[in-house]
Amino acid sequence: MRRPRKPYDKYGLYERAVQRPQFDIDFVTRVFITERGHVPIALREDFCGTAFISAEWVRSHPRRTALSIDLDAAPLAWGRRWNVEPLGAEARRLTMLQKDVRSVFSPKADVTVAFNFSYCVFMTREDLVDYFRKAKRAITPGGAFMLDGYSGPDSLEAGNEVRNYAKFIYTWDQRPMDAITGRALRYIHFRMKGQRKTMERAFTYDWRLWTITELIDALREAGFARVDVYDEKKNGYRRVSRAEWKDAFIPILVAWT
Repeated sequence: MRRPRKPYDKYGLYERAVQRPQFDIDFVTRVFITERGHVPIALREDFCGTAFISAEWVRSHPRRTALSIDLDAAPLAWGRRWNVEPLGAEARRLTMLQKDVRSVFSPKADVTVAFNFSYCVFMTREDLVDYFRKAKRAITPGGAFMLDGYSGPDSLEAGNEVRNYAKFIYTWDQRPMDAITGRALRYIHFRMKGQRKTMERAFTYDWRLWTITELIDALREAGFARVDVYDEKKNGYRRVSRAEWKDAFIPILVAWT
């Protein structure tokens, strides 16, 4: 089925500015094959939003399945129209659920992903470990849980990052972080070129910022057998045991069951 041209509403703009589903799928596939020797088939996308990754996952292989979970009905409905329905008959291999990710334990996935720092909604270590422990229950033996980290001085300081695209301007707006709780507000604003009006606070994130060390410790406490860290190098993300301190450190963590 021919893919429809997605609208330039806030979800369409977010997908264009933030998400790279083909990169995510290539990374998941490469790491899993290297570690387990076969192609992963069943994906679970926690905090899936518009299920963009899930839809492309299903499209990438004739046997692949995806389970997409989110609490918010609006992005799920948008994703069903613009990402899932265009799959045609392949859409039967993708299931969307409007539920708390901590309440779903089947079907089990070869790989579960929680990308775009979505787990930062958990404000206490107890809640974070509880989520990781429940995520592990929904992964097959020998499977993996993958999430991206958000660390370094740049993640802590207030300020804006502005990126220009062909038809719009994207602004990532970081507000000051509370030094005691680690809690911080983050916003995404959009402005279509040729228009004066800005789509202020198209997305709002009320997060606790977790260090990479805290995430690794929490994953181990949740029962994962091993946690690997992949850092971005000139030739792509590679597994590392140590990493140089830098202003922006955004690794991918891979926890194995």
